[in-house]
Amino acid sequence: DKIIFSKDEWIEILWPPKAENINIAQEDENMSSLIIKVILKDFSILITGDLGEEGEKLLLKEYNGTDKLKCDVLKIGHHGSKYSTSDDFLDAVSPQIAVIQVGKNNYGHPSKAVIEKLTNSGIIVCRNDLQGAVGISKKMNEYKIWTNIDY
Repeated sequence: DKIIFSKDEWIEILWPPKAENINIAQEDENMSSLIIKVILKDFSILITGDLGEEGEKLLLKEYNGTDKLKCDVLKIGHHGSKYSTSDDFLDAVSPQIAVIQVGKNNYGHPSKAVIEKLTNSGIIVCRNDLQGAVGISKKMNEYKIWTNIDY
């Protein structure tokens, strides 16, 4: 599905697949996370819900051979757990900025391995638990990031 606001601004639902593949949702609710791509002129955001590595593999298979998953900003799946953000997925998505939506938790989210993977790849990491709300804009290939908590 696609919601079109103008010729260069839209929201597209990339996942879950159509109803004929609904059994995915019954196996693991995270596999049926709503994956949304937002396009605002030359700025794109990929929102991955609670998708883990298995879901990422299916998403990569679904969009193999396309640039559909490439984005400027990636909302990291599953709160940055060690079961998300595989190397293959990160390579395909190729974001400049990663946002990890996470608060205090007992699960160890976000994983230190995920944080290291992102920073070692040169990706700017924003975290709600450290920075609060995060706002991002892009103008002439330069990104500006606003947060409501300075750290």
